[in-house]
Parts: sequence; C-alpha cells; structure tokens
Amino acid sequence: MITHSIRPFTGTMALYFLSLPLCLSLAASAPAMAQEQASLLKSSHENTAGKSEPALSLVADGKAQATIVIAREASKSTHFAVKELNEHLEIITGTQLPVVTDELAVTGPRVLVGESAATKALGLKIADFKDHESMVRATPDTLVLMGKDDFEPPVEQAGEANLWTIGKWGNALRFNADNVLTVEKHGFDDREGTLECWVRIDANKPNSGTILRLTTGSDHVILLLEGNAVRYRSISVGRETTLHANNLKPGWHHVMATHSTASGKVELIVNGISRDSGVYHQTKVSQAKLHIGGFFVAFKNAIWTPLRGTVDEIRISRNVRPKLAATAPFIHDANTTLLLSCDEGHGAPVGAVINRDGFLLSFLPNAFGNNGSLHAVYDFLENDCGVRWYAPSQLGLVVEQQPFLTIKPGERRQTPVMSYREISWSGGTLHNKVPEYTTYEKALWSLRMRAGGESIMQGMHSFMGFRDRFSECYGTNPINFETDRPEFFAKGLTEAQMMAAPVPGGMPNLCYSSPELVAQVVQDARDYFDGKGLKPGGAARGDYFALGPMDMSPYCQCVDCQKAMRKPADTIDRGYASNYWYGFVNRIAKELRKTHPDKVLPILAYHNYADPPEGIVLEPNVSVTFCPLGPSMWWDPARRERDRRAFDNGWALQGKDHSFQLYGWLYYLGGMMGQTDAIYPDACVFQVPAYMKTLHDAGVRGLYVQQAENVGFSFLMSQLELYLTLKLAVDPTLNGTTLIDEFFTRYYGEAGPMMKQLYSEMEAVKFDISNYPEEVRRGNKYNIISPKIAYGYLVTTERAERWNKLMDEAVASTSGVYGERVQQYKVGVWDRMMAARAEYLAETTEALQ
Repeated sequence: MITHSIRPFTGTMALYFLSLPLCLSLAASAPAMAQEQASLLKSSHENTAGKSEPALSLVADGKAQATIVIAREASKSTHFAVKELNEHLEIITGTQLPVVTDELAVTGPRVLVGESAATKALGLKIADFKDHESMVRATPDTLVLMGKDDFEPPVEQAGEANLWTIGKWGNALRFNADNVLTVEKHGFDDREGTLECWVRIDANKPNSGTILRLTTGSDHVILLLEGNAVRYRSISVGRETTLHANNLKPGWHHVMATHSTASGKVELIVNGISRDSGVYHQTKVSQAKLHIGGFFVAFKNAIWTPLRGTVDEIRISRNVRPKLAATAPFIHDANTTLLLSCDEGHGAPVGAVINRDGFLLSFLPNAFGNNGSLHAVYDFLENDCGVRWYAPSQLGLVVEQQPFLTIKPGERRQTPVMSYREISWSGGTLHNKVPEYTTYEKALWSLRMRAGGESIMQGMHSFMGFRDRFSECYGTNPINFETDRPEFFAKGLTEAQMMAAPVPGGMPNLCYSSPELVAQVVQDARDYFDGKGLKPGGAARGDYFALGPMDMSPYCQCVDCQKAMRKPADTIDRGYASNYWYGFVNRIAKELRKTHPDKVLPILAYHNYADPPEGIVLEPNVSVTFCPLGPSMWWDPARRERDRRAFDNGWALQGKDHSFQLYGWLYYLGGMMGQTDAIYPDACVFQVPAYMKTLHDAGVRGLYVQQAENVGFSFLMSQLELYLTLKLAVDPTLNGTTLIDEFFTRYYGEAGPMMKQLYSEMEAVKFDISNYPEEVRRGNKYNIISPKIAYGYLVTTERAERWNKLMDEAVASTSGVYGERVQQYKVGVWDRMMAARAEYLAETTEALQ
C-alpha cells in the first residue's frame, strides 16, 4: 500500500533533522520491517488493492503535496487525530500538511480525516461503520482516514495562556478544569497552622472543584469550592472532619482554614467570621506536595475534582491566624511559610509549577468510546509509515525519516478483536521509578496502543462503603452514615480477624447469605442506573455496576453462609467459596433484571472463588473477569496448574456455552508481587504470543492489565510484555515472533542482540522449575519470587557474571538514542536488581556469621 522513498537529506532539511531530539531514531532495517508488517496485514485486514491507478503523493522532497480536510464541526477526537498525524509527518518528512475545513474547495491531493462533507460525497458516513471500526483508504487523489466516532466537543480554550485574570488584588489564577499547579516547599505544619486565600463566587456560572489540596495515601487536607459554598476536609487514616460555609454571595471572599492539635480544633472562617468548626485529627501531609486547582489521579489519567473558578492570594502559615477579614494583600511575616500573591500575569506564580499534564490532558479524547478516525491515523502511521511506540515519552518513539511519502491505492479496515483493553497505571511511588513518565505521556501512549474501547467496568471490591453507611461500630465517616444494619456484616469473627482487614480501623466481610443485604445491593444498583448517583465505596461505569467482596478472609460464620461453602481441599483451593459468592451474585442479578434487563453486573473470579461454581448457571446479565491471569505468574507450577484448570476446563467452557461475557485480569507483576525492591523483571516475553492465542480461542472479550509501574516499579520491567499484549489484543493475526524481533532491532539498534539474549536467558531460567528449591517444585502451595528465590536460586553467581557481561556489552555497543534506551533499562531495572542482590547476599552472609 505504501512506497517508501528514502533518500539522503540535503541542505536545510538535513539541518532540521539534526536539531531534533535524539529520541527520534532512524532504524536502518525499518524499510524491510515495514514491508514485512504490511504483508502481515493482508491476513488480518480487509484489503482491496488497485492494480493500475497511480500512487498518491503526500510529501515530495520535504514539501507538502496534500491538504488535510476535516468537518467544520469536527469532534475532539478528529482534531486530536489531525494533531497526531501532522506531528508525526513532520518528524518523518520534515513538514506538516495544511489543514482546512470542508467549507473550502481544495485542489490537489486530499487527506480526509473523520466524517465530513467530503467523505459523505464519497458515500462514507460514520453511521455505516461498526463500533470501534477504522478504515484507511487510498485512491490516486485522496487518502481517507476515518471510522466510527463519538462526538465530543473540541477544546476551545485551555492551558497556560488562560491561567490568568483580574484578581481581588492585582492578577489572579483562573482555572477551567484544565490545569493544576503544584508547590513542593510550602511549609504546611500538621500541628498548627492556617491555610487561606481569596476565592471568587461567580453569579452566572457554576464554580466547583479543589482549591488547595495536600494528600498522601491515607491522609488529606482539602479546601473545596462547591457553587456558592466552600468546604474544608481534614482526613487522617479514615477519621474525617468536614466543615461547610454555605450561601456565599457573588464576589470575592477571604477564606481561612485553621487547625491545631493543641486545641484539637479545626475551623473554617470566611471574611473574618467563623462559619464552622470541628475536631482536628493530626495528619501526615506536611511532606506532600500542595496542589492548586485539582489533583491528578494516575489510574484515571485525569484531574480529580478539577477547579472551575478563580483564586487569589494564597498563604500558608505555621500559626493559627486571628479571625480578621483581610482588607489588603497578604504580607509575608515570621509565621508565613508560603505566599503566592498571584500577580505575575504569565507563566506560573513564583514558587509554583504548572503541571502541563492538565493542559495537555484536556485535548485527549475519551479512550472508552468510539475513536475510529484516530485509530485509522494510528493504523496509517504504524503500518504505512513504520512508526512504533514502544514506551511512553519521546524516547519510546521509533520513526523512519524520509522526505518522500507516496501511497498506492487500496483499502484496509480494522476492528479490535478484544473490545475492551485497559491498563492500570496507578500505584505507589515508594520506589525509584526510572523512567518517571508524566500522566499525559502515559495517557497518550495508552491511546496510541489502542487501550480503551468498550466503556465497561471490571469487577472490583465494591463494599468498602458499607462500613460508613451501615455500621455504628466500624463507621469512621459520619457524613455517609445512613442507619445501623448489623445484619449486613459477617458474624462469628474475632476482633483480631476483623481488625486484620486491609481497611484502617478494621472491618469484617459481609454476610452474603443475608436477604436484607441482597435487597440493599439491588437498590444501590437501581439507584445508580436511575441516575441517583453511586453510593460511597461503590464501583460502576456506564451500564456496569461492579460486585466484589473485600480482598480478605475469613467469611461470615453464620449457618447459612457456612452451608454455602465447602471445606478447602488444600492450602491453594481456588474454589471453596465459589458457590457461596456466585449464589449471592445470581440473587442480585435476577432481581436487577426485573427492572434493568439491559444492565450488567461485572464480577471477579478471584482468590478462593476463582473456580466456576458447581451446579450454578450464572445469569446472562453477569460478566466474569478471571483474575489473576498472566504468563508471568505461571513459572509457579501450583498457580499454573490451578489457573489453567479453572480457566481451560471451567470459565472458558462456560463462557462459550452461556451468554455471560468473559474478560481477563492480567498481572505482569511476576517478579514484584509483595516486594519492596526490584527483584526480578517480568521475564515472560516469549510466552505472551501463545498465551494471547489461548485467550482469543476462549472468546475473552477484553483485558484489564496491571504492569510494573502499577506497583511502583519501572515500566521497563514489563515493557515488552505489555506492548505485545496490547498489539495482539487488537489483532491476534500478527506474528508475535516478528513483533519481538522488530522490537530488539528497532528499539535497541546495535545492542539488540545482547538485549534479546539477556531477555531470553532470564526468561528461560525463570520458567525452568529445576532452578527452584524443593518446596516450590512440589507445587503444593503458591509462591512468589522472594529475594531468597531470586538471588539464592535464579541469579546465581555464575549467571550474574554472565548477564552483567551481556549488559556491559549492550552499553558499550551503541550510543545516541539506542544508547539512551539501553542506559535507561540499566538504571531502571538492571542496576536496581543487582543492588538488591548485593544487599541480600550481604545480609545472608552477616546472618551466617
């Protein structure tokens, strides 16, 4: 379909490319690989090739030959598709194509992106495409890149230029849900202090969102704007105090929130008048960053409670300031630890940093929807221009630079085979993650890899909110309390068992045989689907309302609950609670179908209910996600045997025989589970293609994937495994071996052979059960790759010497962009593993002495 004309650059064109960042690499073998990839496409896409028509020229000698045409009212996805296309074309050829709307007549070759009057004239309309379908069609004068799209309005105004406006005193910060400021050194004191600022209430438009926020995993201090009200929340390990200042008139207001552990009091003051007060519990947020205008949530790739409103004069003090209405700009005195006057009028206030993610994320289309035209652009860039996205950030981008780009006539259509593909990016930050990607880089890479698709919800642990809603004994947030319902909760557990729950303050599981509990869950689901909101602690998205018990044992000891379970056959029995749990799910599903027959209850097959139930046929409005799946875990014979038995002989068969939807929850955390430092890379690259074929053959509709960064380690520890999984989820006809070979050649250049050998040997050692201690080989319990196993059995002295030599050879063999990538792997993965090994050996030697 594509003719790659590659000629040396000359003159200013050559100078242009020399000025590009080193992360844009020219792979010498890319033309051959692009040709091989194109041949693979014939087996996986619909193709109709012209035989005698001339080729379409897009760029010739670095000059644009074609014009991009979009609709006058094009969607956000279409605008972003054009941005992605042009930015990559500039990297490849040195030029971008001009862009016009379909109101203008165009002479010469055209590139039609998304539906427009021009595509309709060709008989191509969005309505004629299947969900998530994309098309690349070339004729002698037109390239069409379009597919099924949802309409989402484009972003009109966002970013740094619009951050400023007229304030109470000079300039002020204006937020439109598209930007966040962060301050690292703010001096907030958990023992005693004051947060204050000026906030404007607008009469003609709603205000909402986070003004100021300091947060850790369990502690939060948040100042919020809600319409004509201000709210202050102080949360410490589940203990919360919330203060309100309501009915504020339009205009500027001086807002103060004071806290003191000495007095045990927190107070919210507006214009010098106390509006609310309560008990203050000391927090641990003093070392956290101060967020202004919102808070990034990594796994959502979005801003949490983004601010729509205006703020001026931000001050943090180490003392409780007196209740005085400010009549002048704040001054910096001995008790001031941070003062942002917000008068700069450009850039960011002195002492704060603009988080560009907020500005950039506002331009990204929703991944969980139809983005057919964007997918068509990515298809074209990958399969016709040789572009590869092997990792987030520019360093992960591989392109082939060429001043000519011509296209032979033909057509290719594609619909992702797995309709749902989601990556989990959330996780701790305790480890030194190298590289450290921004939220935008991760979200953009996910889009480019076609993550997203169906807007479904995976089964989640969904009953955490019941503690606060229905328990006087265990509830910690009185705002969410409804009524005391002890019949909902597990019975017969000891205090120690209940306090062992992974919830601050303790909490038992629920009594899943309780008819009252069934009725409550059904009502919660109906309320959600009827637009009445999701209850605290619940999990839902679109037409999906998730069900899942807490991630803990034991279960309720009442007669009915125990009758529904059987005794565990052994320590790794994966199904003794299956009938108990799925019986509960079916009772809810039957009731919900009476009022909402088209809604779905997603559940996990997990823990001690991973096996299918016996004698229970799941209702058709239930979807099942088998968890955990993942070849990285199957070095352990016990886990491999039980997982394969439950999946191959259980869920896969039932999924084909019955109408419920089957999904997979995939772990690429094989060498990191439960660890506090780098132990062993995921090392299952060569297992992935056959593994993905197994899932496709079983009719798995989609995957939720947890990878290394999800637990705070370097993305590079499971980089290639994740890349292969996403590629094969979209198109299972791709050749996995070809994708692997291409990666090592194009990503690492001259170091590719050494890196491939390193990957291969580490994987072979990991999956050879003879390398493990006897208790692992017996296969009668689940195991993790502990430091003892990793460094006492897998990374022996002999292997460490050999692999270190390979790593050194890889570093020495290349430079430039390839060298940067090798060095990144060395620092982010290899050096950390070798340091952890040295520490383990030193501790072991010391213990023996």
